[in-house]
Amino acid sequence: MNGKKTTPEYNIKNGDVILHLKQRTETPVFSYPIKVIHEDDALVVVDKPPSMPVHPCGNFKYNTLSEIMRLEMGYSDLKPAHRLDRQTSGIVFFAKTNIEAEKFRIRFTEDKNRKVYLARVKGKMELGKKLERKDYIYCVAFKDNIYDSKVTLEEVPEDKKAIAKDAWTEFKTVSYDEATNTTLVKCYPHTGRSH
Repeated sequence: MNGKKTTPEYNIKNGDVILHLKQRTETPVFSYPIKVIHEDDALVVVDKPPSMPVHPCGNFKYNTLSEIMRLEMGYSDLKPAHRLDRQTSGIVFFAKTNIEAEKFRIRFTEDKNRKVYLARVKGKMELGKKLERKDYIYCVAFKDNIYDSKVTLEEVPEDKKAIAKDAWTEFKTVSYDEATNTTLVKCYPHTGRSH
């Protein structure tokens, strides 16, 4: 207390200052390189590695795509025109101005730009087959980022119905790999929610 060492028997007095230090560490991400695949006056397009979020959120402040680009690659004031989930790798567009970011957002809402994911699933699926999945997704535990989904709103627990959101994705099989018994599938999300 007040710079003096204390013993367990010490009684705290008025004017004593108690200092509690805690070191916070940020969640690490893979050190895969970030590749700029296109840049012009309006946009910077990058190939985002897996494991890092697009922008600061939760326990991530510096280990994010936008912060690594700012601190290590010299890009400042970029605006994510869309995002990908932390675990997902793929192409991310950054706008250089608010006007360009808004143009990009409008193109997504008008369905002129669409996200397409490639996923590898276990087992053999009929090639060229189209499937769709419509669910209601809801958060079970916000702190742990745990979600669940049900096919109908009636199946969602009563206390979660107010926060349940529809999630709709279409799938098309592309190829089958016999050696790994996996099928490559194109995923077309309509709602943009984790699904």
